[in-house]
Amino acid sequence: MKVRSPRTKKITIIIAGVITLFAASGYAFIFYTIKSFNNQASLLRQEISLKEEKEKKSIFEKILLRDLEKERKELDGYFIERDNPVVLIEKIEEIGKISGVSLSISSLEPDKERKNIIIADMSLAGSFPKIFHFLSLLEKTPLGVTVKRAAFGIAVFPLGAVIPFSWEGVVRAEISHFIN
Repeated sequence: MKVRSPRTKKITIIIAGVITLFAASGYAFIFYTIKSFNNQASLLRQEISLKEEKEKKSIFEKILLRDLEKERKELDGYFIERDNPVVLIEKIEEIGKISGVSLSISSLEPDKERKNIIIADMSLAGSFPKIFHFLSLLEKTPLGVTVKRAAFGIAVFPLGAVIPFSWEGVVRAEISHFIN
């Protein structure tokens, strides 16, 4: 058996200590590197999850908007743009066609005192039930119509001819539901 000198034992212990130190340092480095990668992976998973959730919400909102398109268009029809009276005239003329009266809109003008009111003057001709039906439909529209004045009489034609069941009249109405 060979006897080692105390110096050889010291060198062996120092080498073993240095190797152990390197191994422990390598283990710690690898441990913290893996922990750092895990943290980054966790953050990326959270970010992907948030983006996925946003994408789902975006798709849901697009589907909802598409499904509500008909209702939104119908709702838009309840409002008239102040600068576009053509839509209002068309709506009133449509009511005239439905009720069967002959309709002429003589004026549409904004109320000077109330900025959300338009005053419409109309002339009507037709049978009394048709004129009455027109007024009922006009007041029941979602346009916010209030008939302020209505005057009717039996229609008299030139040379004093009277056509039975023919009436004519004028109507003044305030219309309030439109976009400024």
